[in-house]
Amino acid sequence: MHLYGGTRVTGTLIVDGEIRATGEGTAPSLVRELAYDGRLLERPAIWQKPSFWIATSVAVAIVATAIIYAVYEPDVESKLRFP
Repeated sequence: MHLYGGTRVTGTLIVDGEIRATGEGTAPSLVRELAYDGRLLERPAIWQKPSFWIATSVAVAIVATAIIYAVYEPDVESKLRFP
C-alpha cells in the first residue's frame, strides 16, 4: 500500500503486483476504504452502522408521536345544571 500527500492523501492498494484499489481522502478513512475496495475487508452490513440505528430511532419516535397525536382523546368533564 502506498500513501502520498498531506492532510488529504492519495493511495493505491497493490496485492501480488496487481492494483486492487485507488482512492483519495484522509489517512485513516482511506486505508479502510482501500481495504474494502480491494476486498481485503468485508464492508459492514447497513444494520451494523450507528447511523442506521440513529435514523431508525428517530423514525420510530416520529411515527409514535404521530400515532399518539392522532388517537389521543383526553377525558372531557362536563357539568350539567338543572334549574
